[in-house]
Amino acid sequence: MDNRQNVTPALIFAITVATIGS
Repeated sequence: MDNRQNVTPALIFAITVATIGS
């Protein structure tokens, strides 16, 4: 059950792209 470790990088990447895109 290591789904959280796979969601962490995805969430950070989404926030980073959203911040740079904005």
